[in-house]
Amino acid sequence: MVDALADELEAMHAAEIPSRVIGEKALARLRAEDQVAAVRYASVFRRFTQPEDFLAEIGALRAT
Repeated sequence: MVDALADELEAMHAAEIPSRVIGEKALARLRAEDQVAAVRYASVFRRFTQPEDFLAEIGALRAT
């Protein structure tokens, strides 16, 4: 997964890529591979502070 993400980022041919873009791309790949890991990653990446934040992320996963 990491190699594929690195390849995708390199294909962008950008001198700089914002960490937000990298984080979103990593999260998208996690969603496809391991939904529990995706929720855990999202909780740190998006700085969840309320139980509702977790429920919203789980709801988004179920909708896909």
